Amino acid sequence: ENVYLYTTAISAAAAVADHERALGLLSRMNGLGITPNLKTMTALVGACLSSGMPDLAYDIYQRISSPDGYAMLQGMRALSGFGKAQQALEMLDSKDAKILSGKERMFAYKSMIQGSLESGDFGTARNVFNHILKSGNIPSKAIYEAIYETLSLFPKKTPGGLAPVI
Repeated sequence: ENVYLYTTAISAAAAVADHERALGLLSRMNGLGITPNLKTMTALVGACLSSGMPDLAYDIYQRISSPDGYAMLQGMRALSGFGKAQQALEMLDSKDAKILSGKERMFAYKSMIQGSLESGDFGTARNVFNHILKSGNIPSKAIYEAIYETLSLFPKKTPGGLAPVI
């Protein structure tokens, strides 16, 4: 048994939104003396996020000593998921966030706006959107879609791809 096997199993638990299974695997790793690596911890954060546990995801993220861009993005998603989008925005402004690609930055912005709107914090959502513009970026299509979907401005698409007739 090795760290790669457990990382794969934790990633599989994330894919089916089973954070309890992922945490159990981490506990088993620790019991066997197997040290989790960055990918293992990032997969564990993802498992908590997919299970709707952003606060737990952020607690785990904080245990990562040297996050890469993807791990940092997961940390920002976790913060945004439990109403701390402003803190996620500050994280995005930090010198550590220079490692994020443009695509990762847009995904972070999307998570922050979506989290703010879902919690009713329209001021923070506006601040994040203004931050995008002030930083010289153009909001991605995904950001606009997240705004529309979160605010339910347009009817949801049906499985056939067409909006229902109202």
